[in-house]
Amino acid sequence: MAPKHKHEPPPPPPEDVNPFGVFVTITIPSATVVLDLPADAPQDPASQRKTHVTLNLPGCLTPWTSPPAAPSEGNVYHYSVVKHFRRAGGQDGLSQLMNGTVAVTINDSATNAVLASATVDQMWGFAIGQNTWSADGQDLTPSEEVPAGVPKAISARLSFMSIELHERQLPPGADAAALAAAPPPESELPPLLPYSFVTPEFAETGNMVELVVTDISAVPNQLQTANELAGGKVTVAAAIKLPGSGPTVVVHLPLAGGQAVVPALRRDQLTAEACTELQYHLEDGQPLSVEVARYVAAEHFSDPAWEAYHAMAPVTSTFKSLLAAGATSGSAEALPLTAFTTADGAKSHMPPYTPPPGKSKPIEEPPPSGTCFWEKIGARLSFSFRLARPIIPPWQPPPPPPRSLLEMIPPRDLTPKPPPTTAADDFKAKVRTVARALAVEYKSLLPPPGYVDGSGEGGGGGAEARHKALVFELNRSGKYAQMRDSLKASVVALVREKYRKSGSMSPNEMALLYNDLYGTLLAAMHSALNDMIDTAAARPREPLPEPVPDKQRLGQLLELAAQAEALGDVSRAEALHQRRLLARTDAQVWYEYGTYCLRRGSRGRAEQCFREALSLEPTHRPALLALLGCSVAEGRATDPAYLEAAEAAAHRLMEVSGQPTLEQWAMMALVYKAYGDAKRNELNSCEQEMSRLEQEATAAAAAAGTLDPNTPRQLDPVTGEEVPVLGEMQARAFISLATSLLKTLSLPAEALLALELAAGLRHWPNAAAGTHREAQLISALAETALGQGAQAAEALLAPGGPMIQLRRAGGATAWRSKLLTAQLYRAQGAGDDAIRFYQEYLDEARQQGLVTQVELPVWLELAGCYVARGQHRYAADVYLLGAAAAPRCAALWRGAGECFALEGDLASADMCLTEANVLDPEDPRPWGWLALVALKEGRQEDAEKALSFGLRCGLDDVRVLSQIADEYKATGQLRDQQRVLQELANKLQPQSFALRAELVRCLAAQHMGPEAAREVAAARELASSEEEMAEVAEMEETLRGMAS
Repeated sequence: MAPKHKHEPPPPPPEDVNPFGVFVTITIPSATVVLDLPADAPQDPASQRKTHVTLNLPGCLTPWTSPPAAPSEGNVYHYSVVKHFRRAGGQDGLSQLMNGTVAVTINDSATNAVLASATVDQMWGFAIGQNTWSADGQDLTPSEEVPAGVPKAISARLSFMSIELHERQLPPGADAAALAAAPPPESELPPLLPYSFVTPEFAETGNMVELVVTDISAVPNQLQTANELAGGKVTVAAAIKLPGSGPTVVVHLPLAGGQAVVPALRRDQLTAEACTELQYHLEDGQPLSVEVARYVAAEHFSDPAWEAYHAMAPVTSTFKSLLAAGATSGSAEALPLTAFTTADGAKSHMPPYTPPPGKSKPIEEPPPSGTCFWEKIGARLSFSFRLARPIIPPWQPPPPPPRSLLEMIPPRDLTPKPPPTTAADDFKAKVRTVARALAVEYKSLLPPPGYVDGSGEGGGGGAEARHKALVFELNRSGKYAQMRDSLKASVVALVREKYRKSGSMSPNEMALLYNDLYGTLLAAMHSALNDMIDTAAARPREPLPEPVPDKQRLGQLLELAAQAEALGDVSRAEALHQRRLLARTDAQVWYEYGTYCLRRGSRGRAEQCFREALSLEPTHRPALLALLGCSVAEGRATDPAYLEAAEAAAHRLMEVSGQPTLEQWAMMALVYKAYGDAKRNELNSCEQEMSRLEQEATAAAAAAGTLDPNTPRQLDPVTGEEVPVLGEMQARAFISLATSLLKTLSLPAEALLALELAAGLRHWPNAAAGTHREAQLISALAETALGQGAQAAEALLAPGGPMIQLRRAGGATAWRSKLLTAQLYRAQGAGDDAIRFYQEYLDEARQQGLVTQVELPVWLELAGCYVARGQHRYAADVYLLGAAAAPRCAALWRGAGECFALEGDLASADMCLTEANVLDPEDPRPWGWLALVALKEGRQEDAEKALSFGLRCGLDDVRVLSQIADEYKATGQLRDQQRVLQELANKLQPQSFALRAELVRCLAAQHMGPEAAREVAAARELASSEEEMAEVAEMEETLRGMAS
């Protein structure tokens, strides 16, 4: 039934002219519009068709129209559009703009027909803090149909277009309503300032997500029937709930013609936290789905079938495309829609359906439970999504350092430089050249082999003829003149060099000079010719031995230095390393000395050694790592400028390796971690590359079936299959780096920094238990090295502390933790507990066949515990057990020999000490103990030889020398006792009063009065107590009695 009255549509509200608030400013200076005009169209400006621009923004009820403009030369219309559209601020205003577009049309001014149009969808940038968009040359699409009499546009192009956000704030204390009702003139308004809907922090870290539904293949018939019944107030919504704090992105699709109107989009903002949660959600393989539902908005109809139109489709694999570095978009085609189910803990995130208030009737009959109309008709959904910024930024390699390592440490040219030549050398060389040329000429005159001269002249006649022929040929060809001139230049140079004389000399001076010059040239000529003869006749001579140790000797010296270091003999270890440095061109020698300096705490000297090694061999990887670690330590402790060298070393390691590994990226990450926040982006780049390398390695190993069975796995929530846990390889790389820094380079603080990087990995909690235990053990070792002895031991050995947990874990880590526990108890002075754990460590090593892997300090520490308790026999057994595992270790044989000697087992002591002496004949300690053993066995001659060699090698063991002196005294060998006591009193302990007094008594027993008097005077100076002064007086009295 037709309505009784026809009402005209209400007029549009007036344009908002309030000059204060938020404005969208659109600028269009001009456009080039080419119209399809007939050839005979008039060309005068007055008859040209005028056009204008219309702009339509979200929130505009009517498009804005520019004044008409006539074309100028070249079909250019100067519109000079600068239009400010006032819009609401806050989240509502942003949502309206970011989900909307700017519609631009060029219209024929006479008929208002649209000639060309374009839709500019660029205001989404406002969601991430951008407040300006501009483009040169924006093309418009010409209209296919225009009214009769209106020419079509062949092409249309805006010269420039920009969209900007501005704000004009109210003056302080101004009345907003009054100013809006009566705005002041434009000249009195404050200027427009750039505006942003978001905070600076969000502009830097925030993001925007766009969901576009591109197609729904079919719509249930019931849906279209309900839409017609509700007067078009039924819509279909598709939504994806992003994980965590991320929004639910809902796209509403109206229905028309039995289909959903597509494409349709929705944009929402994402915080940095939501982006991180999305990344982690996808990396963990957690499910993600898109939901579809129907919504009835009619006032008098309710929807009893909402669940039947509620469907879903998994989209996890589609969104995983965002995990590629730099990826921002993805799409899915024809995803089958199935009934939404809450199985597996799924939860709907669609906006809840709210029935209308009051009485309403169902829009359709409720279907049976479990019905899904979408699934029933086989509907499929297609969509695309896009982020304004990637959740994983495109990978950028860390920038190179300002100065490369090759610039900091230039390679050294080891090519020996030739000795400087003199004029005499040049003259000899020319003589040799002339002699060779003469020999060639003379050889050409020799008869062929087997030739017999028919004249019957002897060989002498033939030689004379050849000599004449040679002289003739040299003069005829001019070669003689060339040879003479070449020698002449050398003679002139020799005269200038040797005599430094000018031509103004007296005849006598000239005669003397010529005589000397003749002798000099003759001697030089003979020398050159003799050298040629000697070189041709002499046999090859073997080169003289170089005054540097060969490779084998270098290895022996390194082993002996390590033994001396383990024994605490720092001076001898230093001396052995210095002997190795005779091989000054061997980079490995410098590297090993540098690591020794690091263990001694001399980081400055160590750094110089590593630099020397790299100047000799720029590709020496251990030296590069050592310089990196040393520079990081110096940079953190003293001057951050050292970190530049560490960064250069890390980049050099990358260059040397060609294909950088996880461990090398871990080294570079360590450097950037030391920088702190200043290099946070570079650290992220390293971690991103490490993650990519691990994914590649894991995938390759899984495809080849070579994946480590100990690699931890997790259940993929989507596929239900077990997949390797990411982060395990990265964690192991950092732990391996920490181990090298601690054990090889003695940098415990930097080792802890590497462990901090491992613990900072997102998947660190899922790493294998063995990996966690290894990190705990390295951390305990580093803390022990950094701690103050007993204090660190007390913290680590506390009940429930790290060491108890590690020992209970089992495996190789538990075995190694027993050693650390023993060392901690030893640091506390708890000898019994230390011995117990040392023994457990060694027993397990024997059971597993790992005795050869027990390091030298372990044997020395356990034996030292027994010696401290006076159990020398047990200590000797420990030394022998170690010597059985390392029979070439002189320190173990020496220790066993000393213990046997203290126990009185002289035969065993002699055997062990002799073995130690054979392995290290330059060590003075075995010589001293051998001398003592020989004296106790009555072998005076052997004792004398051993003592002599020991003193020659620098024997400084006061205890051994004192016992030798006592043995000499006991056997009445006072002269030998005197020699030993003088060594002790004069060199080793010159401040010892007791030794000086014993020497006085020895001299007095030999009736050596003057010598004894000198020593008594020295003893008087050393006396520091009344008892010692009384002893000096007694010695003086004895000497006076001898004199009388």
